[in-house]
Amino acid sequence: IVSLQALDPILVNFTLPEQRLAQVQVGTGVRASTDALPGQTFEGEIIAIEPEVDTGTRNFRLQARLPNPERSLRPGNFLRVRFAVGEPTPVVVVPQTAIAYASFGNSVYVIAEGEDGGLRARQRFVRTGPTRGDLVAILEGLEAGERVASSGLLKLRNDAGVVVSEGNEPRAEANPRPVNR
Repeated sequence: IVSLQALDPILVNFTLPEQRLAQVQVGTGVRASTDALPGQTFEGEIIAIEPEVDTGTRNFRLQARLPNPERSLRPGNFLRVRFAVGEPTPVVVVPQTAIAYASFGNSVYVIAEGEDGGLRARQRFVRTGPTRGDLVAILEGLEAGERVASSGLLKLRNDAGVVVSEGNEPRAEANPRPVNR
């Protein structure tokens, strides 16, 4: 007895968190890649969405069909599946180190010129959104272009004088790749 597998087209099963349920539908285009075949991408579409959300993981299952005429992909390959979920939306982002996380609300220290002409810190509560790498989206409470303190938050309080130290900014990357030593 042997296992029968279709290689072209190949079916890809994957899961998404329930928050993405409204963003996908049958026919949504997907792009997949694998470390086994660097530089190659495979494009297809979602052909099925399981109606039930798993109560343990809060994920739902999907199935996509990818043309595989060269039979490069094999059943059991690990794939990264990507798809577009709408138009890009501009957001205000800050490094994670700029957020003072607290049980009563998250805040940042905005740096602005004080009445005496010096730089002053003012605590402002914000509503944070998704994170990507070292960056946090700010959904409410901060405008684009405002300066925030990204280090020394434990020493700051409202109207504290601030000295900006150039060149010591924390890295803020959407896709950080730390050196593995």
